Amino acid sequence: MFWLSEKDIISIIITTLLFSFLATAHRVLLPNKYSAFLQFKSEEDPKKTAESTAVRIIYIIIMTALLYVGFSVRAEVIYIGIFIAAFLNVWPAVIQYRLLRFIKTKSEWILLTGYVVFITASIFTAYLTVKLLLPMLNGEMQIMLLDNQAISILTTIFAIALPIPIESFLAKFSCVVVVQNIDTFKEEAYILRNQLQIENPILNKYKYIIDDAARENDISVALLSTILKLELIYRGKIYYRTLEYIMCTFLKSITIKRDLSVGIAQIKISTAQKILRENPDSFLQKLLNGKFNIGVCAKVLRYNIESYERILESGEEWRLEGITDIYDYIACEYVGSLYDKKERTALLYSAALRSFASSTCYNGSEATELYHITLKAERIERGAYDKLKKALESYCKLKEAMLEDGKMLIRLKCFHDYELQQIRDIAEENEIDVYFE
Repeated sequence: MFWLSEKDIISIIITTLLFSFLATAHRVLLPNKYSAFLQFKSEEDPKKTAESTAVRIIYIIIMTALLYVGFSVRAEVIYIGIFIAAFLNVWPAVIQYRLLRFIKTKSEWILLTGYVVFITASIFTAYLTVKLLLPMLNGEMQIMLLDNQAISILTTIFAIALPIPIESFLAKFSCVVVVQNIDTFKEEAYILRNQLQIENPILNKYKYIIDDAARENDISVALLSTILKLELIYRGKIYYRTLEYIMCTFLKSITIKRDLSVGIAQIKISTAQKILRENPDSFLQKLLNGKFNIGVCAKVLRYNIESYERILESGEEWRLEGITDIYDYIACEYVGSLYDKKERTALLYSAALRSFASSTCYNGSEATELYHITLKAERIERGAYDKLKKALESYCKLKEAMLEDGKMLIRLKCFHDYELQQIRDIAEENEIDVYFE
């Protein structure tokens, strides 16, 4: 019978935090050698996946050995801590793709299996460290199949994980502040991209209001819709809405004093005050109204676009140091992030706007229509066909793909102008005819 003492519970919490910290450090400090299961399915980069796995094995081995030998933590406690840390690592994706449902598609079963294997492999690595590697290093066990025993195993793992450029590795630790970019949060960006492609019933309800607000403020429908979707994804849960109602109805002074974000678009009270030029008491309750909130959001986006254009026209580009483009600027202004030290939310918002909002100006609601496209080629080689198909799949959904006697036919669909332009560019680069259905 395995019992957990109070000391064991504390050790489990510490172990969980340590391994969670190491997983985050791996992703932040070595983004080029980090690959989650979703990324592997998307990129199909075995080399990067092998390197990521090797790095993960190394830090599990080192931390397990440190806890087990250096701090005399029980092996079972370490296994539990690793299980919780690994579980928390994959939980967001499990929830997002609803992988706990009994009835699942083949892709969902593959995803769930991949996450189960990830958790199991993490625990098994710690188990082998305690039961095999440490005894071998201490000379308590010998395996004749290996010339150098544990050293051979560790050397092999390090060989896969390396070469990590020494100067690059040292540079990561030479500064107190770690500069993050979108590659640091590649898995979150991948999940977010899929979330943004799912229809939102709340936005469908306000479809015409969104179009009217975009037209009145001369901003892209896609830009406004993407911002609203992002806010609903990150801060649109029912308990947020309930808390907002309570705060705005019964605790108005505290809500205004703390400058809380309110409504579908999560408009800060100070931002609404600046845009509307009114006292917060006069519009606080209105911000809870979807139509009014969306209208204010559109005004905020128009204000940010004009501010960006004014800075460029004034020749004071130095004020935009750290800003990549107008979408980056809008994201930073909307979430209140510094330009040169962007937070995770600002990076993800910037990437999402760049992907789904192909224009900042109003171009009609057709910007969110569905496009059906056919690509044809009379003569194409298998290698070029496979490369083309892979490139297209990264931007849209393929309905049909055929290659017979050198003749190619690909039918696909996309939902955004940005994706449409990418498809046109790919087709032009490969000298392939494009037809619209």
